[in-house]
Amino acid sequence: MSIPILALIPSGYKGQTSTSPKVYSVLPSDGSGDFTFNRNNGKATRVNKDGLIKEVLDDTPRLDYLNSTCPSLLLEGQKTNELSRSEDFNNWTKINITIASDSTTSPSGDLSADTITRNSALTSYITKTFTKEDADQYQMTLSVFVKKNVGDFFAMRTQGTYPNRADAIFQFSTKTFTTSQAGADFQFISAAYKEYDNNWYRLSLKVETDFAATLSILFSARSISGQVDSTDSSSDSSAFLWGSQCEYNSLSSYIPTESAIQTRFAETCTVTTPADVTTITETFADNTTNIITTIPTTFSASIKEIKKIIMN
Repeated sequence: MSIPILALIPSGYKGQTSTSPKVYSVLPSDGSGDFTFNRNNGKATRVNKDGLIKEVLDDTPRLDYLNSTCPSLLLEGQKTNELSRSEDFNNWTKINITIASDSTTSPSGDLSADTITRNSALTSYITKTFTKEDADQYQMTLSVFVKKNVGDFFAMRTQGTYPNRADAIFQFSTKTFTTSQAGADFQFISAAYKEYDNNWYRLSLKVETDFAATLSILFSARSISGQVDSTDSSSDSSAFLWGSQCEYNSLSSYIPTESAIQTRFAETCTVTTPADVTTITETFADNTTNIITTIPTTFSASIKEIKKIIMN
């Protein structure tokens, strides 16, 4: 096998400094093949080598270790978390629910996750509503980090003008969803989960909304399967929550918010293509590849989780 002209295997970088941030290539070793990185500003997070979700500084590349001992270079487009106070569920409207703030260790490793507990077997949930860009239909993805406490189920809903809505019910013991949609002009697209350290899950629900100007989010801990506003068999079902997010289009990495919504700006990672390159192969974290044979003067890495880039 021939030696590559350029090889980037994410391992080192130079972050926010007076000069351009860089992602270092393994080859060539003289630095001429290092990639220039840019994100401008806006909060961004990664999973570090200890499995914890941590914020990174502006213009700092993100080497992400989610479920891996070898990092990927995480590159994403611009996204906004439309939910303010993303880690403060006491800020939500509570229906027969008690919130214990900062009561357990979150996926960040800090004592910042909340406990939501039913105080009735009757309808019990927390809810939050935000205003969309326009009174129009959009694809949107709701997500939240959840950990089991009392009860085997967690229910979530996105809702426009009632009864237009989509529901997802996650069962911890089987790692499966029960999903549904109701009303008009509101469509369930998908539900998914990602596993994190210390038995945390990031649950996500992707929908196409109705034409309502607002979107409501509902969460509930449950001991039996049922929609978020259904009665339960227990009056003390509970779950640990952290890091809520709602964003346009597909799921992206977590964007923490405080009193206002927060935008993470688009990332770029580029390099001047060395002479004599005829093939560029990007390998992604899921082991799929992108093979490029029309060679650009300046190469821009794909907006994905990059496992390696090889130029021959």
